[in-house]
Amino acid sequence: MEVVRQQLGDRLDRPALIMMDGFIIDGEGKRTGETLFHRKPPKKSIPGNLYDNTFTGCALAFTRPLLDKALPFPSGIPMHDSWLGLLALRFGEVDFIEVKTMEYRRHGVNVSRWQRNPYIQIRWRVILAYHLWLRSLKH
Repeated sequence: MEVVRQQLGDRLDRPALIMMDGFIIDGEGKRTGETLFHRKPPKKSIPGNLYDNTFTGCALAFTRPLLDKALPFPSGIPMHDSWLGLLALRFGEVDFIEVKTMEYRRHGVNVSRWQRNPYIQIRWRVILAYHLWLRSLKH
């Protein structure tokens, strides 16, 4: 937690988000040699993250002001981590820190891997972009 406090520092009173790195482990709990940032290098752009989300929810820490902008979560958004990351990019600050704070299990039946349908992937991105645009009009 100290790493999070140091990173957020004086930004606790405005929308801010940090994502920490983590080791990727297999279904048996063994480190694969990859990290979250190695598997999917972080991007600090809205278009880049709409195209290919680099935010991983379990590795995020964010401020109350960002949560206030995010709530209520729009119905139909595919993932909360994408939503929080996009809002932080739009309204606040985002940092990616290379401190490895967790082990992230990847295996063949992960929920995040089951959906490969291009139509659904495009639809999710359009929904995220649409709700980001709507939220921008409100703030």
